[in-house]
Amino acid sequence: MTAHPHVAIVGAGPAGLACAYKLQQRGISTAVFEQGEAPGGRTRSIHQQGYTFDLGAATLASSYHQTLALLKEVGADHLLSPGCSTIGLVRDGTLHELDLKQPAKAALSPALSLSAKLRLLGLAPELARAWRLSGFDGMARLAKFDSESCQQFVSRRCGKEILDYLADPLIRLNMFTSAKVSSRVDLLWLMRIFSSADIIQVEGGMGAICQAIAKSLNIQYHSAVESVRQDGNQVTLTVAGSQQRFDACVVAVPAPQAAALTQQTHSPQWQWLQSREPVTSVSVHLGLAQQPDSRAGFCLIPSCESEDVVAFIYDHNKAADRAPANKGLLCIHLSADWASRHRHLSDEPVAHLAARTLSARLPSHLNVSPEDIETFHVHYWDYVDHHRPAGTYQALAQVADHFSEGPIKFAGEFISAGIEGAIISGQRCAEQFIRDLAI
Repeated sequence: MTAHPHVAIVGAGPAGLACAYKLQQRGISTAVFEQGEAPGGRTRSIHQQGYTFDLGAATLASSYHQTLALLKEVGADHLLSPGCSTIGLVRDGTLHELDLKQPAKAALSPALSLSAKLRLLGLAPELARAWRLSGFDGMARLAKFDSESCQQFVSRRCGKEILDYLADPLIRLNMFTSAKVSSRVDLLWLMRIFSSADIIQVEGGMGAICQAIAKSLNIQYHSAVESVRQDGNQVTLTVAGSQQRFDACVVAVPAPQAAALTQQTHSPQWQWLQSREPVTSVSVHLGLAQQPDSRAGFCLIPSCESEDVVAFIYDHNKAADRAPANKGLLCIHLSADWASRHRHLSDEPVAHLAARTLSARLPSHLNVSPEDIETFHVHYWDYVDHHRPAGTYQALAQVADHFSEGPIKFAGEFISAGIEGAIISGQRCAEQFIRDLAI
C-alpha cells in the first residue's frame, strides 16, 4: 500500500458507513460511492405529508450492541427511545395481541392451544445448544444445525400448529420467505436474538441511523460503480465510465450486486455471493385518517392465513412520531408473487388493492377504504434479502473468514443478518485493514 492509503467503499448502507467511519477515525482516507441520493441502503426513511415511512429496516433491539455504541459515538443516541412491545398474531381472521414485556400474560393467549405451548417446550434443548453459538458476528457458527428446513424441523419437533402460527410467521416477518424454504438456523437464530431483547425506536425514522453516521464522511452520491477489480497491489473502480485507483476496497452492497461488480475475482467468497438468490417484495405504506383499534406494532400473519400478506406494521404504534397526532400509519409487506402480479399497475391502485387484500384477512378488525387513505407510498424491492435454504450456512462456514481478506473485502448482512450484522461486518473489514497497515 502507499504511504497514505486511500480506501474505496462501495455502498452507503450500514455496513459501508460503519467501515468508512472506523477507518476515518484511524486517519485512513476513504471515499464512499453510493448510487442513490442519500445514505441508508435498505435502512431508509422518507417523509410525506407529516408521515414518516420506514422503507426497509423497521426497528432496533437492545441486543444490537455495536449499533447502539456507534450511534452513541456519533452523538445520535438521543434519538433512541423504547419501542412498542406488543406484537400481533393473526389466527382465524382475528388479531391476537401479545405483550412481550408480560410473558406470563402472553403465555395465556388463545393464539396458541395449551398442547401447542407444551410441545413448544420440546425445543428447549435444541435452543440451548444453538444459543451458545448465536450472535450477530456471523451465522456461520450455526452451520452444524443447518441440516433441514425450518418446516421439517418444527413439524418433527413441535407439530403443525407451532409451525403455522409461530415458526412460519416469524420467518415471514424477518426473512420475507417462509418456513418451507428457510433453514432451521433462521428460526433458532431469530428466537435467540429477540427472546430477551427490548424493542428500540429511532426518532425521525430508521433512516436517521445512517444519516447520523454519514455526516462526517466523504460520500459521492449518484455514483454507480460499474466494476471493481484487483490491479496488482491496488484496486481499480470503474465509476461512470472512468477508472479510479485505490489501495483497497470494501464492497458493501447486496450479495448479487457484490458478485456482479467483482466478477473477475472468482474467489470462493465470490462464488458464494454469486449463488445467492434474491428475495423480492413490495411494501405499501398507507397514511390513514384514523388509527385502527389495536395496540400492536409488528403483526405476524401465517402463510395459512394469507399467502399474499407477509407481515404488516402499525407504525403509529411502533413509534409515535411516524404519523400526525391521532392519525394511523399502516405498512403492508406483500409477497414476491403478489408484487409480480400487480407491478404493471400504477401506485395508487396498488395501494388500494393492498389495503383490500389485508382487510379481507381481518374482516372483524380492519376495513380500510379509499376514503380512509390520506397518503401512500409504494416501494418495490428487487432485493430485500437472499434465500436461505438448508445448506446455506454450511456453505457460508467455508468462506466466512475470507470476506475480510485481501485488497477487495466484502461486508453486509449476508454474513449475518439485520443492521447489527451489517455494521459488525463493516467494522470487521476496517479492523482488518488497520491490522494490515499495522496502525
